[in-house]
Amino acid sequence: MQKFHDFSIYAVLSCLMLLSSCKKELESVIQPDSPESSSSRSNYRVAADGKIVLGQKLQNPYAVETMKKAFSNLVKKTKGRVPESKSTVRTTHYYVRFLPQNEKEYDLLKADTTIRLSEIPLDYEIEEHGNKYHDKTVCDTCLTWQYTAVKKEFKFDKKPKYEILSELYIPETDATLTKQKITEKIAGKSFLDALIDEAMVLTKNYADTLNTKKRGRTAWNPSGKIQVFDTRLDKLIPLTGVKICARRWFTTYTVFTNQDGNYYSPWSYDRPANYSLYFETWAFDVRSGTIVQAWIDGPKQDSPWDLDIPKNTLDAFYANVFRGAWRYNFGDVGGLLRPHFVGYAIKYAAYDNVGENQGINLGNWSVFGLNPNIKIC
Repeated sequence: MQKFHDFSIYAVLSCLMLLSSCKKELESVIQPDSPESSSSRSNYRVAADGKIVLGQKLQNPYAVETMKKAFSNLVKKTKGRVPESKSTVRTTHYYVRFLPQNEKEYDLLKADTTIRLSEIPLDYEIEEHGNKYHDKTVCDTCLTWQYTAVKKEFKFDKKPKYEILSELYIPETDATLTKQKITEKIAGKSFLDALIDEAMVLTKNYADTLNTKKRGRTAWNPSGKIQVFDTRLDKLIPLTGVKICARRWFTTYTVFTNQDGNYYSPWSYDRPANYSLYFETWAFDVRSGTIVQAWIDGPKQDSPWDLDIPKNTLDAFYANVFRGAWRYNFGDVGGLLRPHFVGYAIKYAAYDNVGENQGINLGNWSVFGLNPNIKIC
C-alpha cells in the first residue's frame, strides 16, 4: 500500500518552509465517487494508480493534406463562390515531440514561452485519467517524450532530440485566411468554422464538430474553481496560483487560479478542450520525484472544470507542497528572505515515500543543476 504525508502548510521548516503532519494510507490516487470530489471530476475514469492510459490514436484533422481536402470540398459545396487558393492551406506549424536527456535540456524546453509541453501525445484519446504518464519505449528512469506544436519558423537545435510527427495547418491562427475576408456562410457557419468541421468529419472526429443546437452561442471560456482539502482546518480551501491549461488539439491557452481558487480564460473555444493542472509558477515548480513535473490530467469538455482535491491522495500531497512554496514565495512569511532568483525557478522534488526528514535543502542552486533544490518526503 502506498503511503503519503497528509501535509499542512502551517508547519514551516526553519531552512526553507515546507510541510509535515501525520502519515495516511492511500486507498487510491483519486476516487471518482469520493464525497470530497466535485461532479466535474467524477465524470471521467481515473486510474487507481494514477497512471494515464491512452485510448485509440485519432486521425489528425489539422494535417496539411486533410485541410487541403477540406478546403477543396468547401469550394465545391459553394459552387465556386469561394475561390480555391493553393497558398491558403499550407504548413503553419509542426506537431513535434522532444526527448530531453537531462534536466538541463528539459528546463531549456520549458523556458521557451512560445510552446506548451505535454507528456501525453496530442492525438490520442484518454482512456483513464490520472497524474502521471511515461512512454513505454523510454526507460523508466529516463525523461519521457514531450509533445507540442511549434510554428513553422521555430528554430530547432541539435539538442534535445526531436521528431516532427506531422505538418499542420491551423486556420484559427492564420492571419492570411482572415485577410481574405471570406464571408460565405456554409450551413449557417462561418467559412472558418465550416472548414474546421469539414476536417473533423473527414477524420471522424465527430465530437469536435460544432454543436450549435446545444446552446444559443457556441463560444465558451474555460473556467472553474480548484480546491484542496486541508486536514488542519478540516475543510476544502482554495488553491491559489496553480497553472490551468485548456488545450484543443494543438492550441493551448494558460491561466492561473486567483486567491479564491477561481480561474477564467479570456480566450474562448467553440469546441471541447482538454483541461490540465500544473503545480508550477514562474518562480518555482513542484516535481513528482526528481525531474518529472507534478500535474493532473483533466477532462475534455466544453464547460467549466471544478476540481476538489480530496485528502489522502497524491494530488493532495502535491497541492500542499505547492501551497507551502507559494506562501514562502508570495505570502506572509514573517520577514524571511524570499527565495527569488532572476531567470531561475526553484525545484521542489516531492517523493511519495515515508522518511524522518520532510524537508531537505540540497544546496544545488545552479541554473541547470541536475538535482532538485529541495527534497520533500
